[in-house]
Amino acid sequence: MNQPRDDIAAILQNIQVRLENIENQLGLLNDDIRNNVKPETAKMSNHIDFIEKVYNKLKSPMQFICSKMSSRKAPALPDLTHSHSQISK
Repeated sequence: MNQPRDDIAAILQNIQVRLENIENQLGLLNDDIRNNVKPETAKMSNHIDFIEKVYNKLKSPMQFICSKMSSRKAPALPDLTHSHSQISK
């Protein structure tokens, strides 16, 4: 008569242990996101801003040189812009 209750208790205990393991792993993932992913995203955003500034400063001289070296009109160089919301996704 106690066998079904013991089986159910063992199953519930197993579920409890597995749930605790999942919660611990989730906590580790949250810590990793807070401590590693977000700072690295900010670093990447700063790097992209730097590249955009350099490119925008050099775009006109590069366009001039390309047009002088080519017998036909060189295509316009594209503008570089990004939004921080694109990176944080």
